[in-house]
Amino acid sequence: MAKEQRRPVDPRVRGLAVRFEEFRRTHRRGTKIPEELRAGALAALAEGVPAATVRSACGVATTQLEYWKRGAKTAVPQRQQQGVAEVFSVVEPEAQNEACLELRLGAWSVTVRLTGAAEG
Repeated sequence: MAKEQRRPVDPRVRGLAVRFEEFRRTHRRGTKIPEELRAGALAALAEGVPAATVRSACGVATTQLEYWKRGAKTAVPQRQQQGVAEVFSVVEPEAQNEACLELRLGAWSVTVRLTGAAEG
């Protein structure tokens, strides 16, 4: 039996289509689509690729794209989920004369204070 002939894929989503095909070839039907593939489909939409083109290239239904869009609006950004440290410049009036540095990461806090004059 000959392999199914598909319409030419829009160059803007060709790479995404290949990644979706590879995923489907290596995973059983019904397996959840990985976040990076979902994000790729949403990024294509955000770049102005028509929804019909994205659906065709990725082999997903209209309702699936809508579900992903709603989920992306309410999802916590990936870097926050992974616990990436962020640095803020904060000067508190009561600590102006105290040389210290505090790093907070989730429930953890690390403080570094200057204990004396540096010898040089």
